Amino acid sequence: MSLTSCQQYSLDRTSKQSTTVEKYQFGDQDADIKPTQGGLQWFPDTSMWNIEDIQRELGHMTFKPASKWSVDRISRFFSLIERKSIELQQSRPGFGHQYQKLPISTVLNCANTAFGFCNWSSEVVPGSGKLVKYAKSDVAEQCYNVDYELKIRLILKDGTTLTRNGTGSARSLPLSQEFSKCRKEAMTNGLKNCFYSLIGLLVDYEGKVKDGYYDRYKS
Repeated sequence: MSLTSCQQYSLDRTSKQSTTVEKYQFGDQDADIKPTQGGLQWFPDTSMWNIEDIQRELGHMTFKPASKWSVDRISRFFSLIERKSIELQQSRPGFGHQYQKLPISTVLNCANTAFGFCNWSSEVVPGSGKLVKYAKSDVAEQCYNVDYELKIRLILKDGTTLTRNGTGSARSLPLSQEFSKCRKEAMTNGLKNCFYSLIGLLVDYEGKVKDGYYDRYKS
């Protein structure tokens, strides 16, 4: 690209503000770049897109199910989770609703049945891991207490995407074991939170459909 830039900066040490003057020269090969008052504007121009257009362009839909397929499959997943929760509640009377206490193996079995084994994927969001707590619990034994947090992203095959926090903890273990344990626990917790949030996404979507929310924004 034959793009040249001459920049002159003046710094007001009192206000700590800078002024930038830019001049651009464009060749024929730069026809896809347009100078605007705010600087360069790259095409396609997304300034007039709504949030759903942008999310579809990126291949992710985070505010609602991306298609009828995901609506149907999330509904099926909800039914399976609810059934397993009732079974667990019946086996442990007096403990109330067992929705959040299902083991990850049960949640994954329900997900594979509802969505299909190859129709969903998950990943740790890069750079999201962080230590929340790190302290020695036993100086003599070199044991530590560690709390760890990260973000998990769940993606269905139609682009429906959710990102949720996961937390893990380890107590009174050698440092070499602490991080492994709490990271695995955080990944498990984050994945469960993603799957449970799909149900909330479905309930919110169905409520908006019933109220005609999406019809108001049709062109």
